Amino acid sequence: QILNRYRTDGSNQYLSASAINHYINCPLAFYFEKIEKLHIPDEMMEFMDPSTLGTIVHTVLQKIYQLHGKKNKNGIYVDENIINKILADELSIKSLIHSVINQIYLHKPDCNTPLTGETVIIGTAIFLLIKKLLSFDKEYRFTILQTELEEKLYWQIDDKLCVNIKQFIDRVDLIDINGKPYIRIIDYKTGKDRTSVSSVGMMFNAKSQNRAKAMLQLMLYCNIYKVLHHPTETIKPIIYSIRKISDSGFRVNKQEITDYEDINDEYMQSLKNVISEIFDSSVPFTQTQNEKNCQYCKFIDFCRK
Repeated sequence: QILNRYRTDGSNQYLSASAINHYINCPLAFYFEKIEKLHIPDEMMEFMDPSTLGTIVHTVLQKIYQLHGKKNKNGIYVDENIINKILADELSIKSLIHSVINQIYLHKPDCNTPLTGETVIIGTAIFLLIKKLLSFDKEYRFTILQTELEEKLYWQIDDKLCVNIKQFIDRVDLIDINGKPYIRIIDYKTGKDRTSVSSVGMMFNAKSQNRAKAMLQLMLYCNIYKVLHHPTETIKPIIYSIRKISDSGFRVNKQEITDYEDINDEYMQSLKNVISEIFDSSVPFTQTQNEKNCQYCKFIDFCRK
């Protein structure tokens, strides 16, 4: 009955890309979290964790473009000239970084408090990352349509399968490539997430030691965005690899994907199989067979694998 709430319209119970990835990694861990609702607090970290780093970088970029981009009826327009002016004013970038670190990481009411200790080093590292991301963004003129876009949908996938889905998109923008408009669905990643796979199936391969979880997530974002917004423009997925910006992109079989629909039939079939299995009462929530998934699992004390 609890599981059925995830496919009942109006129940306020939603699956997400991270939940689906969690199920693929370990059905039992998914069961603990989504069915039994076990909550294990994350361990306190001595230094900034990757998620917080990503939030700070994304927030800084968002504020920079809000301050310096040209607002129009669609959003915020940014081009190479605008970015060059931003890059020339390093003091303003550093000031904004300090303010966001104080706000998000240190939770200080006064965002102008000078950084000390480790946060000085963190601030310097983030400054270098921001410069690389700004330089990377000079490749195209773009109009930012939405940032931090939270969406929820009762998704009728086909005649037999429906599910409540929610998602949180870092950035949606509009670009032009050789006279053709594209909507980019952008996801910022601070870890070592893969941006290239040999096949769509590798996004769903539970036995893989380095499964392309971020790519599975971004394809889901593209599908939900298409259902909710019905854009006429082609939807292009792209992962921004914050730590190594040169790895950014979205490639399948060594080909950059400029239209998510080029691989979507195969993707949707695999996704349907996973979601159907989640709701199949004859399929037990078993432990993962890939012990690498246990390394940082919050529920390891429960299953004793």
